[in-house]
Amino acid sequence: MKYLLSTFAVLIGMTIVAHAHAGVVIYASDFSGGRLVRTDGITKTTLVGGLNQPMSAAFGPDGNLYIAQQSGTHIGRFTAAGKPAGASFGTGRFYTGLAFGPDGELYANATDNSFASGVTERFIPGTGAAHGNGLATGDAAGVIPKFATSYFEGLTFGPDGNLYLAAHYSSSVRVYQGPGGANPGALIKTLTGVNKPVGLAFGPDGDLYVTEQDLNRVSRWDGTAFSVFSSGAHLNTPIGLGFSPDGDLYVANYSGANIAHFAGPGAANPGAFLSTFSTGVGNPGYILVVPEPTLGAIVVISSLLLCRPRRMHQ
Repeated sequence: MKYLLSTFAVLIGMTIVAHAHAGVVIYASDFSGGRLVRTDGITKTTLVGGLNQPMSAAFGPDGNLYIAQQSGTHIGRFTAAGKPAGASFGTGRFYTGLAFGPDGELYANATDNSFASGVTERFIPGTGAAHGNGLATGDAAGVIPKFATSYFEGLTFGPDGNLYLAAHYSSSVRVYQGPGGANPGALIKTLTGVNKPVGLAFGPDGDLYVTEQDLNRVSRWDGTAFSVFSSGAHLNTPIGLGFSPDGDLYVANYSGANIAHFAGPGAANPGAFLSTFSTGVGNPGYILVVPEPTLGAIVVISSLLLCRPRRMHQ
């Protein structure tokens, strides 16, 4: 019983410390280090190593973790513990943004090594098979017509089910109809007024947030125009971004080797810098923000341990 009580105390202590810090876990791609890092703001572990310029990552409906690799020219598939889960796949292009659509399939931004043009491809996650819709000529995986003037960085789906793409060199976010529309992959509109957009994420207010790497800021599209949400010394080549369940914003600083924590849109001072969530993460690019287990869940688990009958020693 003494051992079980100690286990309970340790679990509670670990949970209180973690929640006092942030209440989230972040998966960050270390572009130059060739790895995917998992951090809770206190400890850091390399979940997957041996990657070739990792970019976006996402958990699929199957619970596996999918990682886009730029120079690796493929998408890797791993278990939640970071072990390989089948063969990598793709069409031999350089992969950047990645996200799962409302149809449960995997969407990825792809370009050639000139980075002059871009396309978004779609795959069946369980097999890695291409599942395009015929709009990209000559690309069995393509779901939008090839965009000739820029490659795409970040990719996300909006509350409207449409596909939002950061057109890096055209300084815009292009919106394409999602898989549930009458014309999937058709261009709906172009949102202008951002400089070299990279990461994309929808906030708890339903607005679209975009990182602008060269201007060291995060901007927000309110349905009419872009305006600066956060800027200043705590942003240093911002790439990936994401929101935690409490509505706060986290941003990966590629040149700063850290992940910064900002007040979300519902806070008293929206966009204000709150803390440095994690340091020493190499050159963090895209990030995936997920909730930590709640204190209640840990208490339930610990209670079950306490109630479990002791095994008598023979």
